[in-house]
Amino acid sequence: MKKSKRMIALLVALAVVACANVCIKQLTATKDSAVQEETGVFKLTEYEKDDVTGVEWTNADSSLSFTLSEGVWIYPADEAFLVNQDKAEALYDKTMEIYADRKYDSIESLSEYGLEEPAFTVTITFSDGNKATYALGDQTPFEDGYYVSVSGENESVYVVSNDLSSDFSFTLYDYAQMQTLPEIGQATEIAIGETFEAKYLSESATADKNQHWYSALTENPLDAEKVESLIDSVSSLAFDALIDHNASDDTLNEYALTDEKAIFIYVKDEAGNEKTVLVAKAEEGGSYYARLPDSRMIYTLSGDAEDIVTASESDMRLLSVAPIAFEDLSEIVLSTQDAACTILREEVIHTATDAEAESATFVITRNGAQTGGAEEENVWSLISALQATDFCEDKRAGDEILSAAIRTSMEKTLEFTVYEYDLDSYFLSVSDGRELLVNADEIDKIIRHIRNLG
Repeated sequence: MKKSKRMIALLVALAVVACANVCIKQLTATKDSAVQEETGVFKLTEYEKDDVTGVEWTNADSSLSFTLSEGVWIYPADEAFLVNQDKAEALYDKTMEIYADRKYDSIESLSEYGLEEPAFTVTITFSDGNKATYALGDQTPFEDGYYVSVSGENESVYVVSNDLSSDFSFTLYDYAQMQTLPEIGQATEIAIGETFEAKYLSESATADKNQHWYSALTENPLDAEKVESLIDSVSSLAFDALIDHNASDDTLNEYALTDEKAIFIYVKDEAGNEKTVLVAKAEEGGSYYARLPDSRMIYTLSGDAEDIVTASESDMRLLSVAPIAFEDLSEIVLSTQDAACTILREEVIHTATDAEAESATFVITRNGAQTGGAEEENVWSLISALQATDFCEDKRAGDEILSAAIRTSMEKTLEFTVYEYDLDSYFLSVSDGRELLVNADEIDKIIRHIRNLG
């Protein structure tokens, strides 16, 4: 009994397989029983890659073509469009690497394969003037490939493994040769529109020998860390997506990218290389648009454009009052309402003897008396670390409570005066033109130390 059941099950399985084979043949062949199937590897054209001079494709949404002219791929519909040569070459590489693994001959009706009105076609032009057109039809019933017809083979249909149209689904601008922004080395100049312009001086113009960045508009010293951070942001700017490859005057005006409306971002490095880009400030929540000078190609920008285009000198102003090392000083004159002292740091040259070479030491004096220098260095550490809390626009100064006159070993000078302001802050005026608010507690601490020196 069990043997009979196994036999019945085997016969049923064989019947299912036979039925499946019949279905496959019915699904993959036309109603004409003369259709012949062949398996193997079929190259769709006998031409080679070097023979290709043009590629054109059409799908439901669009039609595009590129032509090889004197070794350069162009877009014949608009030769002003710059074609990315690598992408164009990769495109025709794909067309010449299409292989089929099945072929049906003696086809009478292409409609049964979805090829009477194909959704996608690609045409390859060869150097001898001949063309080959591949048309994409339906997916096979068991979804193991797609039907393709080849021009000139009216009674044949091939099966390829991939949907050809997926390789040609990009838009025209996906094949554009994008412009690039120039690379910049160590910057020496930067300008953002009309709101910010700075220059790097190899020799400091102030008492702080490490101060090199200055406003080109007011000549005020600037915070080097903030300026260089801005330069880094400009250096990281890059074009993202192409919006228009040949914008008209009206389009440039619409995007606010005319010379009159755009924000100029400019950087120059020590080798004389320049990087200039015109940027349009986007509406709230939108992208920033940009172009190069003398170019009509419009792009969106990647990078932190918002912080760049809104940069101003007020964002970069130096809040350090007198960041000078004690070793770089030669004289400090400090005065409060009830104390004063003069600190000198002088070099003493020791004449060479038979036993020792010439040498130099530094002598610290306070009000004419030599000291060990520890207390003087301590009070200076408080002054050199002094940071303003803000720039002061309201110049309502009260009584003077502290003044300092500083001379460095390089004969540069700096002076500042502190005045009463409010309960939390004092007003501090610097000889380089800066007017600052400083923390009252920090100034009071400095004044106490000066009293101890006096």
